[in-house]
Formats: sequence, C-alpha cells, structure tokens
Amino acid sequence: MSSENERPNFRESRIPTRLAPAADVTEEEYQVARIHQGLVLLTTGIGIFVGWLMFHQKWVVISIPIPGPFTSPAIFGVVFHVAARYCFSKASELKTARLRMYPEYKRFKVASEAFARDAEENSNHP
Repeated sequence: MSSENERPNFRESRIPTRLAPAADVTEEEYQVARIHQGLVLLTTGIGIFVGWLMFHQKWVVISIPIPGPFTSPAIFGVVFHVAARYCFSKASELKTARLRMYPEYKRFKVASEAFARDAEENSNHP
C-alpha cells in the first residue's frame, strides 16, 4: 500500500483529479496528435476517392457481394485507412486520458488563471 505522501496531491495544485493526467501534456504534443488524426482522415478520403476513380474508369474491376459502385471505394478506403493508422500512429494517442482531457484541462487553466487575476485585482482595491 502506498501512503498519502507518495501520491501527488492535486488538491494543493487545485487541479481536479480527473484532469490530473492532462497536466503533463504539452501544446506541441497535442497538436502533433491532432495533425496525425487529420492526416489519417485525409488519407482515408484519398483512398475512397482512388477507389471511386478506379471503379468509374474501369481500371480495376472487383466483384464481391457489395453493391457495385461501393466495392472499390470501400476496399481502397479500408486499405488506405489501415496504412494511415500504421504511418500516423500518434493519432491513436488522442484516445488516452492524458490527451483526451487536455482541451478541458487547458480551459480549466485559463479560467483558473483569470479567476486568480480577478481575485487579486479585487483584493487590492479599497
């Protein structure tokens, strides 16, 4: 069992316990993860477009039990998506608690700092 002194005390720092994992995230780390997420979506969209183009130009004809115009785009979209998830692996970090909670933590910090400034200004006025 660990004692109370070994665990970080977030009450002293006034960070809500549920937002504590996001406290060590940097803005750059979060932005990289968001860029990777966007690149995964872009690559998937390109894959769907390539599949659609291949189907309509009759360059590649794939016949499986999916309705005709959706066969090639679906296959190419899935293949490109899997490849993109492999290439842009930082996108999956957005599902972790530390990056998922970062926007809320950032809003909390901005509000907390503004509240502290206002409280300090109000305490200085007679």
